[in-house]
Amino acid sequence: MTLTTQHDASTAHTTLSVGGRFTFHIYREFNDAIKTIESQAKRVTIDLSGTEYMDSAGLGLLVQMHSKLAAAEKTLKVTRGSVIDEILSIANFDKLFAIDYA
Repeated sequence: MTLTTQHDASTAHTTLSVGGRFTFHIYREFNDAIKTIESQAKRVTIDLSGTEYMDSAGLGLLVQMHSKLAAAEKTLKVTRGSVIDEILSIANFDKLFAIDYA
């Protein structure tokens, strides 16, 4: 699992990329990233194009991030293009936030 963050200060846009397995094992690291992102970004993209597997905890972390950002009037977009596309569709996550293909 890899979790990387890129922030563009000129546009206040942050991209959080999740590679490998998006599971409960990254809970603490993901929450730390959310705290940093909340203070820096107005727009956030979660890039799941390198995600190979996602469990229910990964889905829950996406919902949690959406809730925190929405409360702060910030936007969240998910970029997909991996094997988890079907999971996001079945879970109707396109109803929660914008989902784009990588």
